[in-house]
Amino acid sequence: MQKPLPQEYPTYAGYALPLVEDDLLKQLTQRTAPMLAFYKGIDEAKAATAYAPDKWTIKEVLGHVIDTERIFAYRILSFLRGETQSLLGFDQDAYIAQGAFNDRSWESLVEEMALVRPSTIALIEHIPPTLTQRTGIANGHSFTLRALVALLIGHELHHAKIIQERYL
Repeated sequence: MQKPLPQEYPTYAGYALPLVEDDLLKQLTQRTAPMLAFYKGIDEAKAATAYAPDKWTIKEVLGHVIDTERIFAYRILSFLRGETQSLLGFDQDAYIAQGAFNDRSWESLVEEMALVRPSTIALIEHIPPTLTQRTGIANGHSFTLRALVALLIGHELHHAKIIQERYL
């Protein structure tokens, strides 16, 4: 599955696409082990920190990445199955507030990501090539299936980069 063209996603999604390679499934699959090793390399105390007042802790960042991967996977499934209704958006800050990620162990969050990612891969690896440019509407914006896959990949990479640069 090839990287999407700019007309396949809204402009706001452009923050994540520079981090995405041309072979989306290959990148998603090959990213899994290094991603989990990166998160496992962060200790419990560090995971509970924020880099500035009013910023999320690393636990909250990973919780957000997990929530978002599930939401994007649902959108991918919906578009793949031909959903014609517009899918709802979500308020990431409200999800963080309700997620209580700081009350969980870091290990439990990393384990949850380790479970979510293979499920995402199983869904994406069975998208027929003829459907990668199927479109749908989510949060009032048009996306192709491959754009959603690229955004899912780029979103996690974006947050890992922020953790690396600002937290560690």
